Amino acid sequence: MDRIKLFFKDRRTGRLVAQLSSVPRSRTLNERISWILRELSAGPVDSKYERTVAPNMEINEVIVQGGVAYVSLDWGFVDSLSFNPSLTIQSVVKSILHNVRGLDDVRILIDGVEPVNTFFGLSLAGRKKH
Repeated sequence: MDRIKLFFKDRRTGRLVAQLSSVPRSRTLNERISWILRELSAGPVDSKYERTVAPNMEINEVIVQGGVAYVSLDWGFVDSLSFNPSLTIQSVVKSILHNVRGLDDVRILIDGVEPVNTFFGLSLAGRKKH
């Protein structure tokens, strides 16, 4: 098992906070990212945190290419954006970038059709801060 940090919303402050979790050891980056997304979708263990991703979100595909993770999610992810879109996107991006070495960017796709750059004016791409 590997220990990872997932970012959930703190009920008291409304900010993202890290929560430790365990996932099976992965053989590939794609597999590791998929486990991170599954754990985010499952929600926090501690009741002082709130989920940031809808539990009905499905992962269609994960592709890592040239330091960029392309994450194709289904329309369940769009349901997550109705609560706090910025926090939801930050939660996904931070959770992936924090736990996967060698990535500089995360691109979220909806049903794999094309990269979604914005949703209601919010960027769905996340870059690692240098």
